[in-house]
Amino acid sequence: MSKIFKKALRISPVFLGAMLVLANSAIAAEAPAVETAQNQLITVTDLSTSFQQPTNPCTQESNTLAQITPVFEQLDVNSMRVPTNSVLTAEMARTQLIPAIIQPINISLLASIYRPTQESKSNTLTQLPNLSQQSGDCLSLSPPSYSLKASDLQLNTPSPVPEKSQYYLPTAKQEISEAVTQQPNQPENTPPDKSQYNLFNPTPRELMRDFNSGRPSKTDSPYTVDAGHYQIEVDLVTYTRDTNNQDDIDVKSFQTFIPNIRVGLLNNVELQISPQTYNNVRTEFRDGTTEKNSGFGDTTVGVRVNFWGNDGGTTAFGMVSFIKLPTNQDNLGNNSIEGGVTFPLAIELSEKWNVGLQTQFNFNKNEADLGYNVGFVNSVVFGYQATDRLGTYFELFTDITTESGSELVATFDTGVTYLLTENLQLDAGVNIGITQAADDFNPFVGFAVRF
Repeated sequence: MSKIFKKALRISPVFLGAMLVLANSAIAAEAPAVETAQNQLITVTDLSTSFQQPTNPCTQESNTLAQITPVFEQLDVNSMRVPTNSVLTAEMARTQLIPAIIQPINISLLASIYRPTQESKSNTLTQLPNLSQQSGDCLSLSPPSYSLKASDLQLNTPSPVPEKSQYYLPTAKQEISEAVTQQPNQPENTPPDKSQYNLFNPTPRELMRDFNSGRPSKTDSPYTVDAGHYQIEVDLVTYTRDTNNQDDIDVKSFQTFIPNIRVGLLNNVELQISPQTYNNVRTEFRDGTTEKNSGFGDTTVGVRVNFWGNDGGTTAFGMVSFIKLPTNQDNLGNNSIEGGVTFPLAIELSEKWNVGLQTQFNFNKNEADLGYNVGFVNSVVFGYQATDRLGTYFELFTDITTESGSELVATFDTGVTYLLTENLQLDAGVNIGITQAADDFNPFVGFAVRF
């Protein structure tokens, strides 16, 4: 009997060891698996069973498992992606992950394992950590103040745990600031891909860019109307007076409802049509005779293309090609086909200031013969946004042609704009001639609306 008892004592440790091995294998088999970027599986041992409760140096109170369990219930382990050069074990989780989640917070560790995505950055990082000052400048963290989503954690930077897991407030503030500035370069809010939208598949309202009108300045805009949408920009009333000219004649003209209809064909391409619906011109010659002309004017058709900056950025560049069709009545035009191409550039200087530049090449009919000349148009405009709705601008505009005897046309232009609604802008302004060849005075009132 004693032999059997001694033999059992010798065998019992073997069985006990075997049972422990089997139990450990069973636990590992049931543990969730983390899929790496290379589809390699890393077993994550049940963290709550192997966790040893740390003690908070500030309060000298133990953090119980009751504080930890709700945390891990919210972790979506199955959605975690661990790079192949990282090893996630129960020991690492116990010594690195858990101290970063519960009190007291380990700032260095948090900076290394908590790297929010751009989407979650504004919701989590700006709130992290939720610091409060206890006696002795001890640092504490309120657990509900930050994200526990596994997609917001990147366990790809090994970081040793300092011997002391307690940080004092001045040191913590400095390290938090460094952790924020040293985050990996996050991509800026990239604009959504809207290349699939067109005239017959309009851009959804929630993806439309901010309202941007091409008026009232003479400098054109590089921005296009969203695909499948329409924008009408109208000179509601325009008056022009010119008396200081080389022919010594007095010209007064009046126009009403001159629209520029813009149609979004693609995300960065639009069609525009501008008919001169009504013109009234009164010319008084040197000998005292007077000539009056009125009716429909010429029509301009063009295509605007944006090369960059349509949906964001500090600069935008585009091209506008156009052709003028002789649709006028009562000799209100030269009855010739003309055209040109414009290259507008927009630059955002600050939240309130912006600048626009334009170079334009025109192909014009000569006034003296049947030939054509090339016109060079250049302008620069500074815009100032006083409020979210009210803005103003100051512009210098020049135009000269290669025709013999032509003179430089130069004007100083200014005006105000008011955004009445999200898709409706009112404007008023005046163009003042600063050379003899320019019209002396040209006030106007108009609006722009988007559908």
